[in-house]
Amino acid sequence: MHLFLNTEFSDQNLLKAELISLALVSEDGARELYFERDPLPERCSAFVRRHVIPLLDRGPSAVPDHEFTRRLRAFMRGIKDPIVFCDYPGDKFLMQVGLTGFTLPRAQLADCGLIPAIRWNIVDDAELVARIERWFAAHGEVRRHHALVDARALRDCWLVRRWR
Repeated sequence: MHLFLNTEFSDQNLLKAELISLALVSEDGARELYFERDPLPERCSAFVRRHVIPLLDRGPSAVPDHEFTRRLRAFMRGIKDPIVFCDYPGDKFLMQVGLTGFTLPRAQLADCGLIPAIRWNIVDDAELVARIERWFAAHGEVRRHHALVDARALRDCWLVRRWR
């Protein structure tokens, strides 16, 4: 099954970046996963404070790292032969951080279940990027930089491109 990934993170510099939120949307749109870290990273860029943090859902979507990792692994184990598509290599890296348990102690990681096998497809396609820009222009950019909205946009634009 194809899944479309988007993450939001604390800094454009991946060496300094910490995961803030993660979303996965299945190709058929029937399955979605969305989580935010609780607590959020302490250091966030001005862009993130201005354009990402205000869009977060918080409430039930905000979970501690242990729960984030446990639920992410369980969701992925429930997908047969997952292929995760993303349009930015940093999304793959940050999802792997979540899957491996951030900096959780080994005792907590044992409770999260096994890390599932995943195949990855990093889409580097100027046409797709342009299509995503048009998607946001048509749908409004009010929620752009919300991981779930961005993952849905990637899915929609990839499907249009695929079936042309």
